[in-house]
Amino acid sequence: MKDDKFFNQFIFLAFILVVLLTTLIVKPTFPVNKNVNGDQNNMVRINKVDLIKLEKDYEKYFKRIFNEYEQISADNQLNIDLVKKTKEEILNLKVPAKYKDLHIDFILALVKMENYFSGGDNKEKAASLNAIKQIRENYLWLN
Repeated sequence: MKDDKFFNQFIFLAFILVVLLTTLIVKPTFPVNKNVNGDQNNMVRINKVDLIKLEKDYEKYFKRIFNEYEQISADNQLNIDLVKKTKEEILNLKVPAKYKDLHIDFILALVKMENYFSGGDNKEKAASLNAIKQIRENYLWLN
């Protein structure tokens, strides 16, 4: 009984210690960008410029990667290593929300082509080529 009382007191003290430690941990704060006049609208403008730059950069790099892939495919030089290399390049891009569907669709097309090279299933190849064609039709800026 004495051991139970000691154990309960120990658990209670441990609980109090944990609560105190978690409340004393310094929580991160996010600085607010203010210009000299104290206007916070400046930060919003910076974020919009960054988003526009992100979208333009994504379009530029995606278009280059996509067109190279299509050219290699048209020249019948496509192999599993080139598909994997293309997929790796695409996965390394920072994707704006505006292009998440495009990004996923292209990755899925690449995975289907990888499956074709791994297993020889012509349905996978056809599905991949169809997906690539659909991407080209849906995003005219790729032309």
